[in-house]
Amino acid sequence: HLPGLAQGVLGWSDGRASVRFQLPVGTRAVRRFDALQFRTSINPDYDVNQAFQFQDLSVVLVDGSGHRASVAASDVGNDALAYPSGLRRFYGHVILQQLRFPLSSFTGVDLGDVRSVQIRFDRTMAGAIDVADLNFSAGAS
Repeated sequence: HLPGLAQGVLGWSDGRASVRFQLPVGTRAVRRFDALQFRTSINPDYDVNQAFQFQDLSVVLVDGSGHRASVAASDVGNDALAYPSGLRRFYGHVILQQLRFPLSSFTGVDLGDVRSVQIRFDRTMAGAIDVADLNFSAGAS
């Protein structure tokens, strides 16, 4: 057991991979929030990441009518997914940084009835990232 933040490692090997989180009844009205955010980092332990200066992904919100809105991490600033410059061999800790998606960017979905959040790995063909603390938040980042 290692101390520290609980996190998941998400990896993909083609542009069709995704992970979906269903919102339970009673939590689907997210319009009072300003953003969807999570903490993330490219995982330099995986050689697949060395082919990319930045990883990129899309976040998709799906409402109760089936409408979808997708926003790319590169559209909101994917600095958290940058490969550490000058790194040749990894020894140490991965530091997770916040990746924030303003809800105003998700047009065409009913923010009063969001049924799922999807992270789609459709912007780079392969990679591995660490992810923690996916949440809707209010106020400044």
